[in-house]
Amino acid sequence: MSQFRTDSYRRLKLFIGEATAYAAGSYIAIREVGDIHRGNSDPDPWSMTGEKHSVKVNGLRTDSLLSSTVRLSIVGIYSSFDTYVDSLKPELLQLKNKAWVQHDGESKIDGIRRNLMITGGQPTNAIESELACLDYYRLVRNAVAHRSDKGFANAVDFYDSHKDELDEFRSAYGFSEAPSRPDMLTYHDIKALARCVLRVAEAVDSQLDPGDEKLADLIPKRHRNAPLSKDRLNNAAKGWLQNVYGVSGKRAIDILRIACHKESGL
Repeated sequence: MSQFRTDSYRRLKLFIGEATAYAAGSYIAIREVGDIHRGNSDPDPWSMTGEKHSVKVNGLRTDSLLSSTVRLSIVGIYSSFDTYVDSLKPELLQLKNKAWVQHDGESKIDGIRRNLMITGGQPTNAIESELACLDYYRLVRNAVAHRSDKGFANAVDFYDSHKDELDEFRSAYGFSEAPSRPDMLTYHDIKALARCVLRVAEAVDSQLDPGDEKLADLIPKRHRNAPLSKDRLNNAAKGWLQNVYGVSGKRAIDILRIACHKESGL
C-alpha cells in the first residue's frame, strides 16, 4: 500500500523535530560559551555571563549543563513516545476494530510487540534492534526521572546483556558513539533515541493501514452530504484523507471512487 500515516505519528514527528533542534541548539550554545569561559579567570564564569542577560545563576558548570541537556532530552523524547503509544489505542480500535492488549507490569514496548502481531503485520523481529534500543533508553529515562540507583543499575545491566542488539542498531544506522553507557551519555544518544522512536512509529503505522475500503467508510458524512457541488465535496473529502491519514493525492482519489460507488449502491 502507498504511504499511510496516523495523526498520532505526525504529531510525534513534529515533536521529535522540535525536541532534537532544541537539544542541538542548547548543546552547541553551552559548548560555545564553555569555550569562552576557558580563558576566564573568574571562579564562577556562568554567573558573570548570566548577569549580562539578567539571569541570576550560581555554581553552574559547563560539563554538568551538557550532561543535563542530554539526560533531560532523553526523558522528554522517550515520554513523547509513551504518549504516542497511548494515542494508538483508539486508532487501533477505529482502523482495525481490535482492542489494544496490555498486561499489568508490561512496558509499552512489550505492548507493541504483542499488538503488532495482533494486527497480522510483519513479525516484530524486523525492528528488534530498534525495540531493544528503545527499551534501553526507557530504563535510562526511568533512572534519570526517578533519581534511582536501582534504576541506574537496571540500565547498566540491560546495556551489558543486550550488546548484540545494540551493536546491530549501531551498524544499521551508522552510530559509533551511541547508544552509550548510562554514565557516558552524549548528544549522539539524543539522535539515536530520536531515530529509534521514529523507526518504530513508522513500523507501527504501517500495520495500522486498514486499506482503501475501510478508509472510504471513515470519510465523515459532512464531506458526503453537505449542500455543496460534487466537485467541492470531493475536494473536501480528498483533503480530509490527506490531512488525517497522510495518503497521497492519487490514493485519496482511488478511495473517493470507492466511496462514491458505495454511495450509489454499485
